[in-house]
Amino acid sequence: MRSWFGYGTDFRGGLFIAVGDVNGDGADDLITGPNAGGGPHIKVYDGKTNNIIFEFMAYAPSFLGGVSVALADVNNDGRLDIVTGTGKGGGPHVRVFDALNGRDLLSFMAYDPSFRGGVFVAAGDIDGNGTAEIVTGSGYGGTSIVRVFDLRTLQAVRSFMAYDPAFIGGVRVGLSDRNQDGILDIFTGPGPGGGPHIKVFDGVNLNLIDSYFAGSTNDPYGVYIN
Repeated sequence: MRSWFGYGTDFRGGLFIAVGDVNGDGADDLITGPNAGGGPHIKVYDGKTNNIIFEFMAYAPSFLGGVSVALADVNNDGRLDIVTGTGKGGGPHVRVFDALNGRDLLSFMAYDPSFRGGVFVAAGDIDGNGTAEIVTGSGYGGTSIVRVFDLRTLQAVRSFMAYDPAFIGGVRVGLSDRNQDGILDIFTGPGPGGGPHIKVFDGVNLNLIDSYFAGSTNDPYGVYIN
């Protein structure tokens, strides 16, 4: 068991975390992005030593809305890349960076550019074509619309409403093979006001395959998905 502070000891906003082997040494590395109140400061920690492999600003250094993170090989070069989404106060700006040198690979707006609730991100091959897609969920103030982006065209190829259309707490997203069919499925969790209601949608046809509460139904803060 190891522990350390990813950012300053006085920062109380929490972290977004993604895990995967970005340097090819066979050990999972840790990628961090601060939550609201922190700048868009991405850090890549070596899984064997805890040392920082690389760090960079994903957005303007003055932005303090935080940044969500995910990992996937988006350019099919055999190495994981870092996917980021702006937090509250930023537009729904998704970017993709080379995990070892911070080179900017992709950039697009997942929703209306004027939306300032931010965007949550997940990434992986959810259609079995051998190429990763980016899955997004709108931040607070937006409906619970989930979109799946084809990275060859940067167009949304699938889209659905995870919760009631009247709900505007946003939606957090994650990926895992829930039904063990070899295809990643989409996990969703509502933002503030939605309760800890997790839903799982089939990655092939978007059918709802599971739905449950991860805590008290009276919890007003929603639930994060990782």
